[in-house]
Amino acid sequence: MASQRIRTLAELLGLAAIAASLVFVGIQIKQTQDIARATMRLELSNTSREIIEVMAENPDAWLVAAGMREPADTVERVRVELLLRGVFRVMESYVYQYHHGFFDEVEWRGYREEISNVMDMPFAREFWGRVEPGYSPDFRGVVSELSD
Repeated sequence: MASQRIRTLAELLGLAAIAASLVFVGIQIKQTQDIARATMRLELSNTSREIIEVMAENPDAWLVAAGMREPADTVERVRVELLLRGVFRVMESYVYQYHHGFFDEVEWRGYREEISNVMDMPFAREFWGRVEPGYSPDFRGVVSELSD
């Protein structure tokens, strides 16, 4: 009888240890996800900052992209196209991050608005028509939705 109680107690302690381990693993997974989200947001912020710095150093390029003036020459046109390629890649990353659960719906609405604002720019739309096949189907789908 005593050995049965000891065995039952040992089994209960074993189950409690397993349950505690599972809770601990769950907490570690949550912390890892939080760190991944924070890292991803920092990277997006850094990339956005870099693009803003390029625009600040070269405001004429953004005026061309916005359709406020024509490119002065081929070199300026290429600069604007390179700037837009960078902007499109960042926006493509927004879509990827959203589809993988790194943005909630409120955050995603803000990023969609940003994508929409860029795609409303005449030069950006024209350029997108030439480079669209080089981007992910998910990003192309979002741009298409926003263009309708």
